[in-house]
Amino acid sequence: NGTCVCIAALGDFVGGRLVFPRYGYSAELRPRDLLICDNNKELHGNLGPLVGERFSVVAFQHESLLLHKRVMKRPTVPPTGEAEK
Repeated sequence: NGTCVCIAALGDFVGGRLVFPRYGYSAELRPRDLLICDNNKELHGNLGPLVGERFSVVAFQHESLLLHKRVMKRPTVPPTGEAEK
């Protein structure tokens, strides 16, 4: 159970490590890197210094979207020749 998060790091920068203290893990994202994780309930942050400009584009899909199945009916297509009648 959780949230799927995608983070794209854009810009011209160096530094600014992304850290997950509970796991003792950190990563230095570089320009155009993509990180996919479940960090909705996980303590995380950035450590500097960050040199340059970084833009983080974040997209997520909440778990509740996975719980609802939409049933779509296929359109009924009449057999060939019946549409002209």
